[in-house]
Amino acid sequence: MFSNIGFVCLMQGSQRKPELGWERLYLESSIASADAAEKAEHWFGRALIVDQSSISANYGAGLATLSSGKYEQSVTYWGLAFAERPLISGPWLAEASYRMGLMQEGPRLSRNFPQLVPTLRKQAGRLVSLSEYVAAAKFYDLVSYLSPDLVSNWLDLMEIYANDWDKVEQAYEQAVTYLPDDPYILMAGARLQFYGRGNLPLALDLANRAWPKLQGMALARDADSRCRLCDVYILMGDLAVPQARDDLAELYWCKVLDFRGGKGRDIMTRIAHLFQRRGNSVEAQAWMDRALAETPAYEAQPYISQGDLFMAQGNLLGAVQAYQEAVNRQPTITVYRFILADALLKAGYRDHAIAEYQQILASDPGNFHARDALSKLTNNRWR
Repeated sequence: MFSNIGFVCLMQGSQRKPELGWERLYLESSIASADAAEKAEHWFGRALIVDQSSISANYGAGLATLSSGKYEQSVTYWGLAFAERPLISGPWLAEASYRMGLMQEGPRLSRNFPQLVPTLRKQAGRLVSLSEYVAAAKFYDLVSYLSPDLVSNWLDLMEIYANDWDKVEQAYEQAVTYLPDDPYILMAGARLQFYGRGNLPLALDLANRAWPKLQGMALARDADSRCRLCDVYILMGDLAVPQARDDLAELYWCKVLDFRGGKGRDIMTRIAHLFQRRGNSVEAQAWMDRALAETPAYEAQPYISQGDLFMAQGNLLGAVQAYQEAVNRQPTITVYRFILADALLKAGYRDHAIAEYQQILASDPGNFHARDALSKLTNNRWR
């Protein structure tokens, strides 16, 4: 009963809606106002006098003390609740420790609660599967505090940030502080520099430092290691192309296909364009056909690659048809319509290109590029 009153006090002092769930509540810097937290702490204290092992009372007391800035006490409460409710209590336990501001406390807490890091990583993985990337990143951040030498966590964190290269760089700089010579971290830096910053020399330097160490891992058996190695081989192939080493690019990308059991439309499209650059249109189309054969109905990107291949061959009609298929599959992706409109103009279908720009403006009236292109084609201002 005392615990129930405590939770009522917390909810009355919170702006959060309980139905949003504890994971979203966790993202808040404060759960409740200071007054509400003090009242709640009083009632949870009374509940703990009755039963010191009460999970709900320790959980509530952890929330109350976290809100009022009593982080050391909060760690104690969450530690007591963690044994019985690790999935719910684990993130709060780590967060309370982190807010103490003592970085050395993270590894110590991890040693005292050996299931804490696996629990947080499991929860982060679940959030990723639900596309809750912001929440997942918070969990990975906490794991990096608890276990800063865990390579896989830094890699997962950088992957979460995807193409937000500034955040990727922040995570990389932290990772390399703890693990300056780890080959996977160095490769993550190479990926950042090549894809995110366009710095080929620095990317090559980092990759060349990492590659000798990674070659000995080519027989990795577990799925996670194979996936990491695939990423490495893809990058090495991509780095070989601007160096005019198509032979190396093909070698690396074929290794990825071997790892994946012969599947991988992203790799097949790369190899197709490789053969096209060599002037072998027949082999290029054969690889592209393989990629399209395994493309699910909801995916459009391989058809953009098919269109690009046709454009390189001078087959404008084939390119238009491929780009149109991409638009049909994912009509809300504006960039695909721009690509289609450009191909229509080059193929002499001016009216059809105008219709594509009008379609873009129908869904996005403020699109300057579509408005400008349409104005040039019609010689009239869009109204």
